[in-house]
Amino acid sequence: MNRTDTLNHIRHIYLVGIAGVGVSALVPALLDRGFIVSGSDPARNELTARLESLPIQIDHEHRPENISDASLVVASSAIPAENPEILAARSRGIPVWPRARLLAYLLQDSRGIVVAGAHGKTTVTAMITQLLLETGFDPTAFIGGDCAFLESNARVGKGEWAVAEGDESDGSFLYLKPEIAVINNIDADHLDFYPDIHAIVERFTTFLAGVRENGWIIHSADCEHTRTMCIPANRRVLTYGFSTGADVQALNYISDEVESRCDVRIQGTMQGKLRHSLSGRANMHNALAAVSVGITLGLPFEQIADALRKFIGVKRRMQQKGVMHGITVIDDYAHHPTEILAAIEALRERYSRRLIGIFQPHLYSRTIKLREEFGRAFTGLDLLVLTDIYPAREKPIPGVSGETVMASVRKNRIPVVYIPKPDEIPVFLENITQEGDVVITIGAGDVWKIGEQFLQITNERKGGKSDVA
Repeated sequence: MNRTDTLNHIRHIYLVGIAGVGVSALVPALLDRGFIVSGSDPARNELTARLESLPIQIDHEHRPENISDASLVVASSAIPAENPEILAARSRGIPVWPRARLLAYLLQDSRGIVVAGAHGKTTVTAMITQLLLETGFDPTAFIGGDCAFLESNARVGKGEWAVAEGDESDGSFLYLKPEIAVINNIDADHLDFYPDIHAIVERFTTFLAGVRENGWIIHSADCEHTRTMCIPANRRVLTYGFSTGADVQALNYISDEVESRCDVRIQGTMQGKLRHSLSGRANMHNALAAVSVGITLGLPFEQIADALRKFIGVKRRMQQKGVMHGITVIDDYAHHPTEILAAIEALRERYSRRLIGIFQPHLYSRTIKLREEFGRAFTGLDLLVLTDIYPAREKPIPGVSGETVMASVRKNRIPVVYIPKPDEIPVFLENITQEGDVVITIGAGDVWKIGEQFLQITNERKGGKSDVA
């Protein structure tokens, strides 16, 4: 145990942005520990409905009076400092914590497994959680997306292990002091917070210094940046990937319309086949991370492979939303050029059909700083439909819009149209799609709504039976 905080004097915890996927994952564990929990979020959706079925109070407007009885206020990095509840808490002397600090408190009495990296964190965290569930560890889990096998983004277990994601976007993962750290990759992202890739690697190195003594550092052998991290003394290391020399190595990778599979060699010895239902080399790489965790826990490969074969994915990660009149609609959270390339590659492995992508850029700062990389990221699409930027926590930057990406895409001769208003895209899709097409909505904002609206209007106008998720 590595104790960092105590909340002995805290009874009522107020969560600003409680419907955010990271903040909401904390609620079950807080209730299990006897805290009074309340919070605020303008959203009214499936997640808020699920939260409101619990013994908590949710206000759908941020107001200073909401925090009157709170003894601790917690917010994610997506909440602006000028939020009225944050300002009220500070003026009244109520402690305000970042979400990661509360997560660290919830992890500190457990044997923690923290998954960090630019891409794939949620899928890896979910895979590890399912692996531990299937093999009898009964873990607690905090996941950045809803998992089909949990029907939630969190669970409270009775076992000694807890699994969570570490958010590097604002450096707050430094609060976390795990026994096992998994670094899936490092990439140039969140450049509104970090000056360059070197600063990002340095922050990951600092995170590794917090891994408990004699703990494990598991990292990708395929990423040039993870290979440059400084590993602290008295920690054990295991690497994974497709690269020659990886401790856990994938060989003979194949993906088809049914599954992805590869042979796995562990420290020079062939172990057998690893199979799962997700497509793409990136997802096999994610699975190797989970295999590596299983190895450190002493599980036999056959048991690990059997557990991961049952994994069916996470909401908003290559999620099939429905099939309507022979048109397949998929949604993916990819919002960085590396993730987009991986998503399109995965679809091309599975489908030999016309592929139409709808991309909603996320954050003005990311759009302008990675505009050239975005221009190359959509190779493999037959048509790209661009809409305007989802701002999230940012204010507009003059001259930066979806057209910024379009200019770079056109340089790479990828067919592209720009429709700035998202609500006009479903009708556009209805007019151009035909049986056999695959449509994928791409982005970290609310682009998923376009796919659902397209399925709805197609059903209403053309009628007929469909298979909608």
